[in-house]
Amino acid sequence: MTDDGVGEILAWCVVANVTDRIPHGEGGREFRRGLRHFAAGARLWVLPAQWGDGWENAIVVGRHRGSRRYVRMVVPLRHLTRFRVRAVYSPTVFRELTRPWAPRGDHPIGLWDSREHAERAAAAALRRTASDPGDAPTPPPPPED
Repeated sequence: MTDDGVGEILAWCVVANVTDRIPHGEGGREFRRGLRHFAAGARLWVLPAQWGDGWENAIVVGRHRGSRRYVRMVVPLRHLTRFRVRAVYSPTVFRELTRPWAPRGDHPIGLWDSREHAERAAAAALRRTASDPGDAPTPPPPPED
């Protein structure tokens, strides 16, 4: 805890919410509220691209709709909205964000390099989803050295 009563910033992260209406079924004509594991409007902490899919899918951390525990899983970014950047203060969220990714052979998870890098990624995600909501956001530019 710092002198001003606010916890220490553990990391910076892109945050988004699960969209309210997600197309399902044949031809996407049916709509459901939220995702199977996350309720509509749920806040998810979004990690940078961890593999070369152009950031169509991302590892996210959020409260599970059934248990209310924090869980980490992969979701399509096209199901997310309201991208923004927030500081991570919670040790529980930070632990889930940084836990090695076992399906990739205990591959260490990469976080955002800086607040600025996360802000560029959030802005790119907002631009892409605003122009074509059916597509995923473009990958963020590489961090400047």
